[in-house]
Amino acid sequence: MAVAPSFHALFASTDFSQYWCAAKLVLAGQNPYSSELIYSCEKTALPFLPEAIRLWNPPFVLPLLLPFAFFDFETAALLWSILSLVAGCSAWFLSLRLFQGIPTRGARFAASSFLALYYPLTLCLAYGQISAFLAFVWSVFLLCIP
Repeated sequence: MAVAPSFHALFASTDFSQYWCAAKLVLAGQNPYSSELIYSCEKTALPFLPEAIRLWNPPFVLPLLLPFAFFDFETAALLWSILSLVAGCSAWFLSLRLFQGIPTRGARFAASSFLALYYPLTLCLAYGQISAFLAFVWSVFLLCIP
């Protein structure tokens, strides 16, 4: 009997697991920077992890992560991936505005194709990294500078 690949086989979300577990720990009133606590939580979400993926982000990132603690891991990882894709694409197009946009339809198609194939963005989505959100915040910041 063939077994369908699990969510974890399709989307590793290994980096996201540290964010999800940190948020769970904060809501439980525990230390989100504890390797032991993070690892025990991560093993419930990703049983194949050989060691803890610790949270290295500063505390001001935790409020962004808290809403994901209210979902199970698979739902939270899917939401994180969707929001990462939106943040990455938004950062891309906001950055284009900084440089006065792309004038022709063909050039816009080429730029959008480049974005879809841009390896750092695909890695960010595959591993569940926070980079797309940082790029979005940075793009908004640059647009606000007179």
